[in-house]
Amino acid sequence: TNAVLCLPLDAQGRNRTPTRTEVRACAPWLTAILGLVGAPVVAALGATALAALGGIEPHGLTLGKAAGRSHPWHGRELVALYHPSRQAELHRPWARQVEDWRALNGG
Repeated sequence: TNAVLCLPLDAQGRNRTPTRTEVRACAPWLTAILGLVGAPVVAALGATALAALGGIEPHGLTLGKAAGRSHPWHGRELVALYHPSRQAELHRPWARQVEDWRALNGG
């Protein structure tokens, strides 16, 4: 799922990062989806997703420091991953991101 269930667009009609208000408005839906799915591992794809999950149950994680590692969260494991995009390569090389995904998948 996503941190928000709408597609926030900028004035030019391009995707944009959701505002904190939009993330908070969708928090009950995200909480409900997590409860219904009941997955033992939650992968947060990007800083927005990680922050949204922190609004449900605080975790104190930042993407840069937590990427690719498992952390106990809300009765399950939380793994922070960079969102798979070209822009993410500015912060974490693609090869490292692939390693993160492989570790999540058990190697």
